[in-house]
Amino acid sequence: MYNSGTITMVPFFIAQKGKIMNLYEILAKIDNPEDLKKFFADLCTYVEIENLEKRAEAAQLLLKGNTYDETIQKTGISSATISRISRCIRHGEGGYSEVLKKVVQENEDKKDK
Repeated sequence: MYNSGTITMVPFFIAQKGKIMNLYEILAKIDNPEDLKKFFADLCTYVEIENLEKRAEAAQLLLKGNTYDETIQKTGISSATISRISRCIRHGEGGYSEVLKKVVQENEDKKDK
């Protein structure tokens, strides 16, 4: 729940928790990138997948220390979206930080080999 001015807003997914949790359970059962790719190809449009990829890339860039301007230049996404991603990295549930830091580290380890 977050406060927008004087109105406290409840995100829609809280009201639909059972449905969202089912999606998370489905995603958690996918154990390889190829199956995940196929699932998302059926679930989402190309543009939706592309937007998710850009957000993940932006989060990785911010976690590496890139500035907003550098991230915008590399991804082409808006400063508002970059701001939201940054806010989630600093104050969110920890998903970007926990998951993507592992990915960034694994990519760095692969470069070193």
